[in-house]
Amino acid sequence: LTVNTAPTIATPDLPSTATAGGNLSVVLAAVVLGVLGVALVAGALVWYARSRSNSEEELSDIPRHPRRRKGHPPPPKPAAPTVAPAPPAAVFCHECGQAAEPADEFCRNCGTVLRR
Repeated sequence: LTVNTAPTIATPDLPSTATAGGNLSVVLAAVVLGVLGVALVAGALVWYARSRSNSEEELSDIPRHPRRRKGHPPPPKPAAPTVAPAPPAAVFCHECGQAAEPADEFCRNCGTVLRR
């Protein structure tokens, strides 16, 4: 009886020619996608730069108001006409007809609660 104590190591097969051709197509696809990505980013940058210059031209057409200096108060606004409050309507007692003052809550003649 003989015992072999040396471990056996399995070696992977060498890549076949079909696999090598497959690697070429993967590399080609990666290069194509990379070029497309760079072209997309470049196109976006060009579009951004053009839209930026157009908006600056449009803004330059808008007339600008002169800026006010700090420390100077703004010019006074015209005062709105003040409307005098209407004189309070005369209040009369609904029971006896006696005239009452605007602040009265009860009739000074008969004591009835005044309606407003």
